[in-house]
Amino acid sequence: MGIGAAIYGFKIPRKSIGEIALILLLTTIISAYIVFSATVQGWALGFFAGAVLLMLFAFYMYHTLRNNRRIGFGENNNHRLDKKKAAIALLMLVAGIVVVFISSALVVDNAVITARELGIAESLIGATIIAIGTSLPELSTTLQALRRKRYSIAVGNLVGSNMTNLTLVLGTSAVIADVHVTLPIFNVALLFAIVANAILLYFAAVRKNLGRYTGIFFIAIYVLFMLVIFALQAGELGISPAI
Repeated sequence: MGIGAAIYGFKIPRKSIGEIALILLLTTIISAYIVFSATVQGWALGFFAGAVLLMLFAFYMYHTLRNNRRIGFGENNNHRLDKKKAAIALLMLVAGIVVVFISSALVVDNAVITARELGIAESLIGATIIAIGTSLPELSTTLQALRRKRYSIAVGNLVGSNMTNLTLVLGTSAVIADVHVTLPIFNVALLFAIVANAILLYFAAVRKNLGRYTGIFFIAIYVLFMLVIFALQAGELGISPAI
């Protein structure tokens, strides 16, 4: 989001504001619940919590599809559907997903090998290298959508992926096996996500645009997040920061 806004700057489509607000609200509540359960009550996310997250994902999908059916898909709806072009677009979409999956796997696998050789903790790998590696497809898709002025796709891709990660991915993991969120790095990541959600909600609902300076501000928040988790990692390893 920050890089896309810093490069292009864009207005948030009016029809997308309600959808964005709902997603940000749900992801904030989920993140806050996870932090509370882990730090205050010491609970793990088990089968029941995972089932609830999956139901939230089902609700999110139902709401999104219902809303799009009512208002129409995309920014330009005044043309008839060409079945041949639609079939070609679908094949290209599937091929793109396959390429994205393979390339992301290569980035993550090689980054993990390199980090382990350097003796970096796996929690730090997950919060930095893997997070960046798995976000590369979202970054590429968002930048292409913004370049073509498909703002609904760009915004939907970013907030939707966040919702999917917190509900479908985390929910499925919790249903299969208990998820223990006890590491400080993960709690800090969730807290930063809550702050970022609140800021994005403000700009979406009040300002209704993300300018270049706003993009730079979001990038600064991410840099601060990286500094904090590196400091936490240094503390876990007993390394005193150089003065």
